[in-house]
Amino acid sequence: MQVFKAYFKILFKELIIPISIYIVIFAAISLMATHSNQGIEDGNFNSKKCKVTIIDNDNSYLSKQLAEFISDNSILVEIDNSDTSNIKDMLFYRKVVYVCTIPKNFEQNLLNNQKSNIETMKLPDSTSGILLDTLVNKYLNNVNLYLNNTDLNLEEAIEKTKSTMKISTNVSLKNKEKKDLPQYIYYYNYYAFIIISLLILIISQLSVVFNDIEIKRRNYCSPLSITNYTSQLLISHVVITICVYIVFFMFAVFLYKDSIFTTAGQFVILNSIIFTVVSLCLSFMISNFATKNSVSAISNTLGLGCSFLGGVFVPQSMLSDTVLKIASFNPTYWYVKANNTLSSLSNFNAETLKPVYMSLFIQICFAVVFLAISLVIIKQKRTSEN
Repeated sequence: MQVFKAYFKILFKELIIPISIYIVIFAAISLMATHSNQGIEDGNFNSKKCKVTIIDNDNSYLSKQLAEFISDNSILVEIDNSDTSNIKDMLFYRKVVYVCTIPKNFEQNLLNNQKSNIETMKLPDSTSGILLDTLVNKYLNNVNLYLNNTDLNLEEAIEKTKSTMKISTNVSLKNKEKKDLPQYIYYYNYYAFIIISLLILIISQLSVVFNDIEIKRRNYCSPLSITNYTSQLLISHVVITICVYIVFFMFAVFLYKDSIFTTAGQFVILNSIIFTVVSLCLSFMISNFATKNSVSAISNTLGLGCSFLGGVFVPQSMLSDTVLKIASFNPTYWYVKANNTLSSLSNFNAETLKPVYMSLFIQICFAVVFLAISLVIIKQKRTSEN
């Protein structure tokens, strides 16, 4: 196993620093993606309490009960209400979101069926303020309903209204379209960029050394057969690829242990394994014609180019139809497409997984094509060398 030992000796001597840099960069990108894409992932609706100031100019039983109801559904903020400009300043600086002013004779007007509107000021972009408007109107409408259609007095009508307003139900958004990808999907989408760049750098850089014509001639003169020499080189490529994949897989398990072993997560892992094989075959093909000075440029260009076209850095949903048609000739496109499809699935069966299987099959076809081209190049090189 002389070739195998020499391969890893050169690897640790020449490439350990570049490999470490790539791993650190990817780790940083993954952590940033994790924190920047955190959010509520369930489909439940939750109302949000807003900061409210209540100005009670009536000071009646009804106004006090209404103020109590509003405070139960909001965060009460005490401010000096003697100056109107002070109230507006509080709204402007968002120290309060909603100001409710109960006018004089409010209770008496309600009992006499006379119109007496509550004055409100709120931020124009406040959805919680609009919700509070709805709750206040609902409260007063219920009080009116009990007073006008029953024999209840005001106190009894308010107690009935309190009971009615406490009735609630759980609301779920069953048909909510998923717009934000799960965090582990972001991780594995970014993985496409790093694995292509890293494998091209490693495999091409080491192949340049072993493909040197002088070294080849010495090996041809040695007892080591050409088949054995090539086999050891290929095994070395496969071993380093497996090692790189394990590093990133363990990092994924560390970050997303709750998501990575779900049904969708297992398919994403399978997708990443197939794409790693594609990247290996692509790197092996490039290693047959890359030179020492061009390896780094090829690695960066292909890594970034495939990632931008494939939807790693720019979501595929934002790419034009023309760009997507061009990107379909890029294996990264099918890899990312499979991940995005898996993230949107809630049921996993033969029908829903058809697009995923198609993406996996196309990636395998890319791997076969890259490998076939590599073998043709190797055969032509041997013929010319002989």
